Amino acid sequence: MYVCVGIYKFSCKIKYSVCIGEKGHQEYNDVFHICCNGELQKRVWDQACCGKEIYFQSTQLCCGDQIVSRYLSYGESGTSRHCTSNSESCREQTCCGHEVLDKFSTLCCEGTQVLLSQKQILERDFLQCCGVNVMNRTTHFCCGGSALHINSPFSCCGDTIYQRSDKKCLDEFDPPILVNTFESYCENLKYDTRKNSCCSGLLNSVPEVNPTNSAEVNPHRECCDHIVYNSTKNKCCRAIGTVLTTHIIPNEPTIHCCGDGWYNDTHQDCYKGIVLEKMPGKTRCADNYIDGVREKCCGDILSYDTSSHDCCIGDHISIVPKNMICCNGEGVNDDQLCCEDITRCNKRLPDDDGCCYNSRTHNGTTYNSKKNEFCVDEEIMIVPPEAKPCSRSNYYYPATQICCSGRVENKSSGYDDCCGMKPYKSISQQCCDNEISNIPLTEGRCCLRDFTVYKFGDPQNPCLATCGSKTYDAVTQVCCEGMVHTRHENTECCGTSAIITSTTECCGEMFPYSRSGTIRCCGDRELFDNKHSKCQNKKIVPRMFVEKNQPDVQRLCNNKALLHFDGAIRYACETDYVIHGRLAQVLVHKDINPEIIYIRLSLVDVRNVNRGANFPSLTGQQNLNFTIEVPNTNGVECRKRYLDRCCNVFVFFRAEVKNGHVTISKDAKFFMAKYNRKRENMITKHLPYKYCVEKFGVGRKKP
Repeated sequence: MYVCVGIYKFSCKIKYSVCIGEKGHQEYNDVFHICCNGELQKRVWDQACCGKEIYFQSTQLCCGDQIVSRYLSYGESGTSRHCTSNSESCREQTCCGHEVLDKFSTLCCEGTQVLLSQKQILERDFLQCCGVNVMNRTTHFCCGGSALHINSPFSCCGDTIYQRSDKKCLDEFDPPILVNTFESYCENLKYDTRKNSCCSGLLNSVPEVNPTNSAEVNPHRECCDHIVYNSTKNKCCRAIGTVLTTHIIPNEPTIHCCGDGWYNDTHQDCYKGIVLEKMPGKTRCADNYIDGVREKCCGDILSYDTSSHDCCIGDHISIVPKNMICCNGEGVNDDQLCCEDITRCNKRLPDDDGCCYNSRTHNGTTYNSKKNEFCVDEEIMIVPPEAKPCSRSNYYYPATQICCSGRVENKSSGYDDCCGMKPYKSISQQCCDNEISNIPLTEGRCCLRDFTVYKFGDPQNPCLATCGSKTYDAVTQVCCEGMVHTRHENTECCGTSAIITSTTECCGEMFPYSRSGTIRCCGDRELFDNKHSKCQNKKIVPRMFVEKNQPDVQRLCNNKALLHFDGAIRYACETDYVIHGRLAQVLVHKDINPEIIYIRLSLVDVRNVNRGANFPSLTGQQNLNFTIEVPNTNGVECRKRYLDRCCNVFVFFRAEVKNGHVTISKDAKFFMAKYNRKRENMITKHLPYKYCVEKFGVGRKKP
């Protein structure tokens, strides 16, 4: 039996609403239809009612029963034109009362338009209304329409401003109650917290505040429902249902709640409120003890012999012989079948192999699928050989016919698929919201806004929008900085990528990463692997570093440093050059200078990694030799084999290139990592210059 809100058919899976209009009361599924002004219409994604008309919430706005564009682009002459949210010049509008306002420069507070100052526009993401005024929620809070600084000595109780030094707010009440510092309420009784406290509506004589320091709560006072107790001496056992009572027991690590008392787990067990004495070498099963090897416990209720029986758990719990099948907690013998894992059903005939369950009678009837018997709408149906059921009273031959919602058509007529209840020819036609169009899939698509098939490139198609130089279907697709992606539920843009927010997050509005993995976002600007690095003061620090501000070059002296890409986004923004090359030779010199370890790297097949026109580019260098000065501090141990294992590498550096040689000083910007195509795409395709300017303060001029 199902109990649901609204009108349901057979179960709570399908909910029906009622549209009341000129056609009377019409039931409809609000997933597929929408009732607007008493008229029932087909619903598509993003639709809502605005007075008597339907509008699209992502691109339009309903204001005073009038539909207007949600986004406008304002030109230098003051003229405006429609645009999409993907355009940088686009400004979103909002509705304030019955007026349409520019959301960028105004705020609507209690139906009143508030123009923002230039400073407030920069703080737009942190503003909120306080009465008819605007405040910055990071520095102020609102109380009764007045904005107060968060560092002021005042707080808010409901809509009343009070001074924290002599008052407090009991916000557990509705509405909140303002009282003196040492006052509180126990039900309707006011009490002094220096003398009393309240437990579940009962007043007691134990002080609520610390007797030796009234600014603190009593550290040892706790409530066990209505019982007050000292938490250093006792612990609480709360009532379960109506059988057991709330009580306190000694605060010992081996003492636990049991019924109205307690038990000691060193030599006792508890089962349903009864204390049992443990038996050495035995395992408890309900209120008995078994050996746990030959005997086992089924559902903590029944013990059984594993050599001859099995545990069967479902709506019931039972022990069944090994030659029986378990069916929802009951055993099934050779003369029975388990019907849809719900109930046992006696076979009509010995060779029956299927069961048809009737949800109205909660019984099943067996049948033989090898004899062309089928279960159709919870009833047994027999069809001729090679045929299959099309409805409860109709059948068809799949080799030569198709079945469309109970209607049979011959394939010889060219029909090969169904459009609702009607057959159609998928080679020359397509189905759009249960209507057949003669425009094939090779020439056009169905627009889910008006349920009409349009040919590709048709300017009349309301589903088409512009994404850079491309057109796309705004209902089924999304545009992310010039890239078109399929739209799913909870789809949002993250740079040029489209993410599903239930499983993926976005770092710096540019880099997607999984919620479930070890990748994290540091400072809302770069990614790192939490296993290998940490985020400190918005900077990624390798866990291998033992001191703050440790030189970049010391990363080379860790056996796994080149395998990780943590921090590469910052280096791609802040270094002069990013190159890819093949590591031909590695030399490590430890005996030249006791304070410096010299690492010499020879790279061949060097090429520039293109980050865009605003970054320097290294050209004309096929081979490069690096001399890297590594300070011999912090216990570094530089080994040649740490670097030899990587053949293709990235090198990020800020240093002068002279005659094919680069010297990397101990304090230079330097980063090196193993190369792969995914890492290169992160730098070349997902890292625009403006990101480096906004996130890292890069200000290089075009060379």
